[in-house]
Amino acid sequence: MSNTNNVTLTVDAKSSDWTSSGISLKQGDSFSIEVQGSIIISGRTHDQTGRNYDGSSVNGSFNKKVADNSFKYPGLLAYGLIAKIGDNQPFDVQIGSEQLADQAGILGFLINESKGGGGYADNSGKFTVSVSVAFPVPVVYDGQNYTGNRQSLAVGTYNDRQHQLSIGNDKIRSIKVPQGWKVTLYEHWDFKGNTNEFTADAATLPEIIDQKTSGIKVERVG
Repeated sequence: MSNTNNVTLTVDAKSSDWTSSGISLKQGDSFSIEVQGSIIISGRTHDQTGRNYDGSSVNGSFNKKVADNSFKYPGLLAYGLIAKIGDNQPFDVQIGSEQLADQAGILGFLINESKGGGGYADNSGKFTVSVSVAFPVPVVYDGQNYTGNRQSLAVGTYNDRQHQLSIGNDKIRSIKVPQGWKVTLYEHWDFKGNTNEFTADAATLPEIIDQKTSGIKVERVG
């Protein structure tokens, strides 16, 4: 099972600093990016790939090039929108296609500008960036070996007193916990009594909590 987190942010053409999305990716998380808007650099309008429209004809003229050593990040698209995860190597933004995070960290964005001339200060415009992240979430089951009815869990707390256990009270018998998550099962609805923490899958539960769960706490860790 997976959960989706959607975030929209603005990347200003004048900003020489990375713009944080606030999204903390774990290695293996799946994400996609959509971009709207345009920016103006040296009097020319560019889209997110760095292509420019010079306005010299009805149909216009588009150009796109790889940045040389005069740019902040050589080898990536010149004047294009680039991204990075944490302190890892930046990469060109791929619009619409699903990508897998190969490292963990905060996803950030920047326009790849030249280091000379007016730099970022002479730019204008902005890109509106939408990021959709699909990541696996914990799932509890009322049967051993991940069988029977199930309930997916997001970050937060769940208890039977507030009717938050759709799987039922004292029903849970197995659990799947993806990497980067921690799930604590509690014997009582007020998060007291016997407890067990899980950071990995468990096809069967210890006797002290098997079919005895009335409260759950779910966290992202690591």
